Amino acid sequence: MKVILALSLLLFQQIISAIEMTVENIEIVDSHIHFFDTSRPDGVMWPPKRNKVLHVPTLPEHYKEIVKENNVKKAVVVQASNWVSDANWNLKVTENEADLYAGVVCNLSTLGTKQFRKDIDKLIQNPRAVGIRITHPPKDRKFYSAQLIKDLKYIAEHNMSLDILHARFESDTLIEIAKQLPELNIMIGLSGKKTDLILELERLPNVFCKFTNDLSKSETRKNFEIIWQKFGPDRIVFGSNWPATKLTPNGYAQTKKALFDILKEKGDDAVKKVFYDNALKFYQLENGRKLK
Repeated sequence: MKVILALSLLLFQQIISAIEMTVENIEIVDSHIHFFDTSRPDGVMWPPKRNKVLHVPTLPEHYKEIVKENNVKKAVVVQASNWVSDANWNLKVTENEADLYAGVVCNLSTLGTKQFRKDIDKLIQNPRAVGIRITHPPKDRKFYSAQLIKDLKYIAEHNMSLDILHARFESDTLIEIAKQLPELNIMIGLSGKKTDLILELERLPNVFCKFTNDLSKSETRKNFEIIWQKFGPDRIVFGSNWPATKLTPNGYAQTKKALFDILKEKGDDAVKKVFYDNALKFYQLENGRKLK
């Protein structure tokens, strides 16, 4: 009986291993999607009204088709504006599907000011508030300051990460932040068009990369290969940037397939890490962010 069970288990494992990993059956953690409601009286910061494709109400119910068609298991909602009130809005609008929308990256314009601590303390006890995002240097003050480092140290102490768009910041500043705060996990958002500003960051183990643009073009694919050589399979994650995928000819499917085709050449392990494992680990999505 034991022999039969052992042989049955071996046969089952062989069948499972024989199933080829394809772009249709891979499981996905999408680390970069946006929700916003353009019908609100106060409007939205992004997208602009002139963008007729994107400037429409974009809510969790609109993402359900993407989830179903692309085998998305979890998603990280990234706050599109830097309005403090929108952090709570993103957490609220996704709370009924918290298992799917397992993480929210909040974008607070008060980062680097004394007001930040008051704002973040309203969010920090929600385990789905997994990180803070910076999209632009502030216009009314210097970006790098002692207060900024103090604030980033505080979020690191509470097991939150930092998302930052690399192209809008000086590389020396990002390197200094990463060196001063090795306990802070940093996700560098890449457009796929510029890589020179972040190559030095590859030596810092707390820095990860997220590609959020279509990689079907030769230029962006070439730049991806440069980043791959520097960061390898354990520090790169997939982020669709939905709903901006509507601006590509074949939408979300094209964005996913372009990256899949690149990774498939590097092996199934690379596919699984970039599309699933790395984001799950970085954003602490499996068991939730540990509250202090």
